[in-house]
Amino acid sequence: MRIVGVDPGSRFVGFGVIEMKGQAYSCLDCGVIRAIHLKRLDEKLLCIFQALQALLCKHKPDAVAVEDVFFGRKKNPRGILLLGQARGVVLLAAALEKIPVFEYTPSRIKRAVGAGGGGSKAAVTRMVKTLLELPKQQMRADAYDGLAIALCHAHTVLGFRQPGAQNTSSQTTLSKATLSKTTLSKATFSSFAERLKKSYVAPREVR
Repeated sequence: MRIVGVDPGSRFVGFGVIEMKGQAYSCLDCGVIRAIHLKRLDEKLLCIFQALQALLCKHKPDAVAVEDVFFGRKKNPRGILLLGQARGVVLLAAALEKIPVFEYTPSRIKRAVGAGGGGSKAAVTRMVKTLLELPKQQMRADAYDGLAIALCHAHTVLGFRQPGAQNTSSQTTLSKATLSKTTLSKATFSSFAERLKKSYVAPREVR
């Protein structure tokens, strides 16, 4: 299974492509789509759309995972509006290629990679590097965010349940026996790939 994770933005769009085989996964590609050099919003959105379309055509993923809009107290209305427009471009590019889209909140994405719901970008970067065994070369944080979003969907597909998470109708239903095997303790996430459920379950859209 191949997953593209996208961290949308109007100036920089981070993306990460991972491939799952059984309960193992590896990084195929990651980087940043840059639209900061363009002045008009329509030009920025067109640049992002064309780059995403080329990325999806190249990797032909089975799913696209994207970060949902976060309405924090520090977010200004204009910033939220621009983010929503950038997300719309991502959704359109995936829809044209008939690729299902899954949306995750920032806190869920951070918990999924072991950075904690309120973890910093540095913590997310560190955990993504560890989980995917990436080289030490530095990239923009947006690229690591894209990989974190892809990993979040991968863990959802595998049936991973985060500690303290509440069951909802939109989450994958697991038996109590399975939950006891997949719930992580307070140990580090260095071995958390081995703790995931071996068999796939059907993915569902998570908001």
